[in-house]
Amino acid sequence: RVLFRSVDKEAGIYAWSYDWDQDAGQRNVLQRCLAVYGEGMLVEAFSNSPPYFMTKSGCSSGAKRAFQNNLEEDAYDAFARYLADVAEHFAKDWGIVFQSISPMNEPNTSYWSAMSPKQEGCHFDPGASQSRLLVTLAEKLRERGLTETLLAGTDETSIDTQALSLSQLSAEALQALDRVDTHSYAGSSREFLRSQVLKQGKNLWMSEVDGG
Repeated sequence: RVLFRSVDKEAGIYAWSYDWDQDAGQRNVLQRCLAVYGEGMLVEAFSNSPPYFMTKSGCSSGAKRAFQNNLEEDAYDAFARYLADVAEHFAKDWGIVFQSISPMNEPNTSYWSAMSPKQEGCHFDPGASQSRLLVTLAEKLRERGLTETLLAGTDETSIDTQALSLSQLSAEALQALDRVDTHSYAGSSREFLRSQVLKQGKNLWMSEVDGG
């Protein structure tokens, strides 16, 4: 959890500190799972939303208009630094190395709106916005020597939306992306997405679905 934050919007400066004692219960569950499964367990970090003070709406449940990007234009570097800080702390202080990290969750949707009772969320347009975040996070992970952690994305809600988002990533973002994650709540273009991922020489994972 962020303990203190300071933002100078005019200068585009974001600064904060962490309270690593928060969420002890969740960490306890993770550590107990690791104790049971050991090296056979895969741990992925993912983000639903940037911290509220990096968003345009000032709210981590989404933008005022749910179909619009909610990360401030000058906060891509800060958000990537935040994610890399967390990954580095887990690895160095708690001995938990994330096998992968995904910086966005169902980004090309209109699910996430400010003051919503839903979970946290953040819209990122396919193309330039998603590409910029992937490239920036890859840089931050390299700076910290987190070479064992794969960069995954973009975790779209459906197979068809994932194929669209993948097709609009920049060449630099495609190079930075280590694995393609998709959710499978909807969509039918399984073979098409698979073929597109294979063309890029990537692995394809289904990272989220439920019953119902």
